[in-house]
Amino acid sequence: MKYSRDSDFIVLKIETGDSVMEAIKSLIEKEKISSGLILSGIGMISKGRVGYLKGDKYVEMTFDEPREVVSFSGSIAENDPILHIHGSFADIHHNISGGHFFAGIGSPMMEISIKVLSKTRVVRKKSERSGLMELDFP
Repeated sequence: MKYSRDSDFIVLKIETGDSVMEAIKSLIEKEKISSGLILSGIGMISKGRVGYLKGDKYVEMTFDEPREVVSFSGSIAENDPILHIHGSFADIHHNISGGHFFAGIGSPMMEISIKVLSKTRVVRKKSERSGLMELDFP
């Protein structure tokens, strides 16, 4: 993992073999990020795991082979779950699958753009309507 920070923007490079989630979590800890937005991600990953929320459980899908990152975005909150990311990934036949992002490995690499929120606090609070941990702004 490599990264560079320019004020409230960070460019993170996930290298071959790096866990995407572990790299993002490590960056959050090193840079002391409490609230932010994952604006985009490009590159390729393998060993991916994504989910579709059906009721109160995720229907998960995994893939081992490298896939092209078509879209990747999310949010960073002060409390659990700290990360909420969605992604779309294309296989060699241009078929796209995706959903809630759980895991993936740089294969060969991935580039992620992050906006650190310095004035806006983002927390997650259980919604009475949906029962989900949704964004809230205290």
